[in-house]
Amino acid sequence: MAAALADTLESVELADGVQIHLRVAGPAVRSVAWLLDLLMFVAILLGVSLLVGVVAGAAGDQVGQGVYLLISFVLNWFYNVFFEMGSRAATPGQRRMGLKVVSVNGGPVRLPQSMTRNILRVVDFMPAGYLFGLVCTLCTSRFQRLGDLVADTVVIYADKNVARVGERARLNAEPLPPTVPLTREEQAAFLQFLERSPQWSEERRIEMTNLLMPLTQKMGMPGLISAVQTALWLETGGSSQRQAENDHGERWRRLELMIADLEKSSKVVGAEEMPTLFRQVCHDLSLAQHRMFGRNILDRLNGLAISGYRMLERRVGAGWERLWQLITRDFPRAVRAESRLFWFCSAVFWLPFIAFVAVTPFDPDWSMSMLGSEGMINMEEMYGQGTSPLEHMREEYGSDFGMFCFYIWNNVSINLRTFAGGLLGGVGSLVILLFNGASIGAATGYVNHACNPATFYTFVVGHGAPELLGIVISGMAGMRLGLSLVKPGPYDRRAALVIGGRRAFLLITGAALMTTFAAVLEGFWSANPFQPWIKYTFGACMWTATICYLWFCGRERHAA
Repeated sequence: MAAALADTLESVELADGVQIHLRVAGPAVRSVAWLLDLLMFVAILLGVSLLVGVVAGAAGDQVGQGVYLLISFVLNWFYNVFFEMGSRAATPGQRRMGLKVVSVNGGPVRLPQSMTRNILRVVDFMPAGYLFGLVCTLCTSRFQRLGDLVADTVVIYADKNVARVGERARLNAEPLPPTVPLTREEQAAFLQFLERSPQWSEERRIEMTNLLMPLTQKMGMPGLISAVQTALWLETGGSSQRQAENDHGERWRRLELMIADLEKSSKVVGAEEMPTLFRQVCHDLSLAQHRMFGRNILDRLNGLAISGYRMLERRVGAGWERLWQLITRDFPRAVRAESRLFWFCSAVFWLPFIAFVAVTPFDPDWSMSMLGSEGMINMEEMYGQGTSPLEHMREEYGSDFGMFCFYIWNNVSINLRTFAGGLLGGVGSLVILLFNGASIGAATGYVNHACNPATFYTFVVGHGAPELLGIVISGMAGMRLGLSLVKPGPYDRRAALVIGGRRAFLLITGAALMTTFAAVLEGFWSANPFQPWIKYTFGACMWTATICYLWFCGRERHAA
């Protein structure tokens, strides 16, 4: 009951001109769904731990640790995405509560939307206990948290019956037609009376019924019974609704069965009829709304229109083609389109880096303070005189695969948090950029001062270009979000966040792919004992290739 009372109804007009109604889920029922998903998440992690134990027994503890880090990274960031991109567009907890995630226009949630809303979930947990998310949900008319606002998504009831407040009081009355002709406004008054009467006392019902006396011709309890009889007759739609059900019920059932089959498989016999059936159902819904048919038939047609629209708008396949297009065209174009942000974020990252490298030979206390005792010990174990990064890494992670998994878990997570920090007016992204620039600069300066620089540079030169530029571009993505919030321009802030979120998604996706590529290099190339000249040559090629990729890739070719 409490969850239902916190819900709301949202009207959306489709391209066909018909209005559908989305029953938006309130924070109470969404909180229950989140708790159920949390239990599911913990159960999966326990299962993963058992799996890791089996892997560790067969291949060694370090390999098992790598598998655990990789799976926990995927679960932490993409658990919800996996389920939201399914046919039911809902996590197990949401399905249990009868919910699903859709675009605000009623269409299916796209992969960029799902990834955006879930990556930004980290901000909803700030400062603790999902506080930001709860406050934002309570302050928006559609109960959208921060991620929903940026992704332009909303959580609704998948089943129209879930959100009903309660059964109406019928007073054992039979539907009877009105004794006098009724206008549309008068019909609406009777239907609203029937909807709200269960919440009133009997005295209040009679009081409200007396206001309808010119239409019922009765007062007191007889008037109440007459009003309920008229309202029930209007709710069932009278003879016109029964005629509509007789005439069109068969195609409604066909569309219902087709949608149910399409949720299980993308290949259904006769699916080419769906656009025609959908347009016919939209026409039936529009006619039913105009003639004020009963709630049951309106709910049925409304649900059919929502499900049909979602199926028609759903894109099946072409995932690899879109990924290739992102890598070869959309991402480098997005970086060039935000050239001012690129240079600004580069300055925020590289200036503290250069400052620590330059200051450390004269005053090493700066780098020592930044690294701390544990950081200095770690740097000396890896890059000290007579030490080898390969030996240290193998001792720490057991294998190249274990190193790769750790770098994915750590470095890509930094990218995603940098992006999410942009929702704090861009301040979060700037702080992370500054901190990473200072930390990496302090480490570099300390190696130059107290360790073996050749060992350090031969290790980092190969993967440095995609990793460091990936951090900068993650900051760009976060700043694009922050600027959309602080300087919305000609748009209101909600629209600016949606537009900025779409532009930022291209940046953060490309940055995460760059960091993933860097993790492959760092895990399987950098720690291996090749000759220094080979590593420096490879590193120079990587820096050149990365810069050329961002500068030239995706440009239009104009005919001479």
